[in-house]
Amino acid sequence: MSSGAHAGTPAAARPVDDALQLERASDHWVGRFRAMASPCEILLAGSRRDAERALAVAAGEARRVERKFSRYRPDGIVHAI
Repeated sequence: MSSGAHAGTPAAARPVDDALQLERASDHWVGRFRAMASPCEILLAGSRRDAERALAVAAGEARRVERKFSRYRPDGIVHAI
């Protein structure tokens, strides 16, 4: 991540990428992303690096399920029914 786009943002609140946000809470991390037309949130323990990886995996899995089961995507299994 480049430091220019988020120069005034505290490191604990900077987005992991444009779609994933990770913020430090008292004793855990809070990861946020959007999937299935909804805001999603996951609570994570461990180091920032571990939390970034877990957030990316969780968001990826939510998006995989969304792609597969969306009624609105012509390539989705539910759309074919």
